Amino acid sequence: GAALERESSVCAMFSKSNVTFMKHLLEASTFITILVALSQTTVGSKALFVAHPIATSFALLFVMSQSVTVYHASYGLARPKLRKIHFALGVTVIGLFSLGLYFMVRFKRAQGLKDFNAVHGKVGLALLCLTCLQALVGIRKYIFKTRNQGSIHLFHGRMGLALYELALITAGLGINFVIEEVDRKPIKTWRGGAPDF
Repeated sequence: GAALERESSVCAMFSKSNVTFMKHLLEASTFITILVALSQTTVGSKALFVAHPIATSFALLFVMSQSVTVYHASYGLARPKLRKIHFALGVTVIGLFSLGLYFMVRFKRAQGLKDFNAVHGKVGLALLCLTCLQALVGIRKYIFKTRNQGSIHLFHGRMGLALYELALITAGLGINFVIEEVDRKPIKTWRGGAPDF
């Protein structure tokens, strides 16, 4: 009752025009991130380094934004169909995010570097764990449809928004880290090798 009304008021700030604007903004930022990643050397284990931001930025900046806003954009579909789309997008986020993590771990092992040494890596790992927890709460909510789900519904909605914001912070930390590495090493040297994480 009251919990659902509070969530509706929080979500009311996502008017269809705001949702559309945010989607376009996020699609553009995802595209730019992927282009920057593709512009790097893609030979041998370096390809794994490039695959990391492609998989994670697509998962977090594009697919997660679609998942978070799918109910508010509605696309003229009934709520049960939107629920299935939301679920499929959530599974896609976790799959692509995990794949991006796999690429980075493989790259670091190939280079003999430590895993999760930078703040970006630690925050990214925490984000993956929290996203999986969020998915479990959503699955519980979806499968075990009980009468009193107001607090779970509210938690799932607000946690999704908070995780999306954390995803933006994680992406920003990753971009900042690469910029610092480029500043620390000349571009020619960095292109020929990999940043020391």
